[in-house]
Parts: sequence; C-alpha cells; structure tokens
Amino acid sequence: MESPTPTEFAQYIVDTSQKIGSENMDNHIRPLWSSCPFCAIDFDIIGQLEDYGEDEKYIIENLDLNLPLGLHKNAAPGKKSRSEKRNKFFSEISTELTQKIVNVYKLDFEMFGYEKPKLQSS
Repeated sequence: MESPTPTEFAQYIVDTSQKIGSENMDNHIRPLWSSCPFCAIDFDIIGQLEDYGEDEKYIIENLDLNLPLGLHKNAAPGKKSRSEKRNKFFSEISTELTQKIVNVYKLDFEMFGYEKPKLQSS
C-alpha cells in the first residue's frame, strides 16, 4: 500500500474532523486536548519532546536523581529535524488546507506553545 501524499493526509484529517468531530478521531491523529484531561491535572513540570535534553537535565537536577543524562536521543545524526519535516509537509499543501489543519489543532497549538505553520503567499 502506498503512503498518502501530504495533501491527501491533511485532507483526510480535515474531512474526518468535520464528519465525526476532532475529539472522536483515531487517537494517533486526535488533537491532544481531547485525549487527556490536561486542565484537571496539577502538573509540576510540562515538557516537550523537542526540548527533551533541557527538560531531562532540569528534572534530574531538581529531583536530585542519580541518573545519567542522555537517556533518550531525539534524533539520529544526519536525520532531518522535526521542524524541517514539518516545514516540508506544510510547503506541500495549499494555504487553504493548512489553515483548516491549524483550525483542527488550534487548541493544541495554544496549549503547548507550538508555532503555527506559516501560510504561503498566494
């Protein structure tokens, strides 16, 4: 089976969210805000995978844990960064479809401080 193009995948997300509601989508593509009661949990630390190294160091030092740093490596050498992959993905879909994807995941962008993709000029 061939993988969908970025446009096909993005259109599937938009169509599915409009049809059944984004909170009812498959958990692999469902917005995070609908997957876990973030507002009901009193977090002490909120981290992001993109900042794992900094977050890991902070947690280990502040909890005085006797663990080595670098337990998780986010990217293998020579691989594209998440932001490079993200920029490539959004460069391959239309501005209109990008805006629709942003709308599906709007609360996730706001809650987790992710930068919204730049909309291409017409």
